[in-house]
Amino acid sequence: MGATSPVWRTVFVLLGLAYFAGAIVLFVFAESIATLPAAVRADNPWPWAIGPLALRFVAALGFTATATALLTAWRPDGPTVRAAITLTLVISVLFLMHLLVHAGDVNWTKPLAWVWAGVVCVALVFSVLGLFATRRTAGERELRLPPTPRFAQAVNIFIFFLTGLVGGTMFLLPGVG
Repeated sequence: MGATSPVWRTVFVLLGLAYFAGAIVLFVFAESIATLPAAVRADNPWPWAIGPLALRFVAALGFTATATALLTAWRPDGPTVRAAITLTLVISVLFLMHLLVHAGDVNWTKPLAWVWAGVVCVALVFSVLGLFATRRTAGERELRLPPTPRFAQAVNIFIFFLTGLVGGTMFLLPGVG
């Protein structure tokens, strides 16, 4: 299965839709999912201490992943697919490291803890498998990318600023959330 296979287009469209659904749930229901302040939200489903604004920041990362997946589906050439899979691999490793470092802070009695750990591990395994599936062949030595569509550039810039705005607000103005 080469990187230009239509299968990759389908894979990245499905990933984009899954990321979008998860981000929408986190963003819209942040007040019902977040666990801080503990006196009010201790029984909510998130498995570790997190406030609603931080959860919306996680949702913004989900929207970024949505844009990345759909833009990759739009142009599923070899270098673009490998770059997207590599990004997913790096983020999966970082999420897994975060989970392992803070394993003692996670409430493992909540089912969402196991769902989160499972999703991170599955993303890591499938990223590694995806990299093997798209490894370069002898005929792909030179990297020629088609020009990036203007719409894709605009979406990436918008998501970049949206993520920065939400993250900056979370860190600089925590009382706003």
